[in-house]
Amino acid sequence: MHRFWNDVGLAKRGSAHVITLDGRALKTPSGNVLALPESKSLLASLIAAEWDHQETLLKPHALPAVRCSHLENCSLESDAVTQTSIASRAIDGLMEKETRSEVQEAVLKYLDTDTVCFYQNYPPQLERLQAEHWDPLLDWARKTYDVEIHKAESLLFSSQPEATKGKFRKVIAEFDQWQMAGMLNGHASYLGSF
Repeated sequence: MHRFWNDVGLAKRGSAHVITLDGRALKTPSGNVLALPESKSLLASLIAAEWDHQETLLKPHALPAVRCSHLENCSLESDAVTQTSIASRAIDGLMEKETRSEVQEAVLKYLDTDTVCFYQNYPPQLERLQAEHWDPLLDWARKTYDVEIHKAESLLFSSQPEATKGKFRKVIAEFDQWQMAGMLNGHASYLGSF
């Protein structure tokens, strides 16, 4: 698909930031205006930059696919993990507390199988890289949340302590739809088309 707009802009609509293509508001896959709260001005700028940096041919890995019947009815399909698709998930799929709760539980299930918790002891270079990059992350999480996180060498029969899961459950229960959308980065399939 070729770029069909000339100008990307940021506009204020009430207290929200709206990304515009040739003066028309960008929409989510569900047809909602991609309106970001005033506190998300950096995210709005990043989304505008995603659209502005598309050149002649749209790059699917850098921008969600665009669905248009004509310019006034453009919306995006958030298959790619971009700032635009994350914001769309927050608006289209995570506004309701019940949905956020379901997503929180789905995300928590990944704690038992998170790649960062699984170490290999061969080859030595991989072992060194795991210690160099993953140990500080795990140490930070342990210290910050006062939890026990196990490392394992096999995906089979591995799980994290229930107390750890309980603490993380409480932490993410406080997340708003924007924070949950960021958590879905690697778990986008849970929301399907969102």
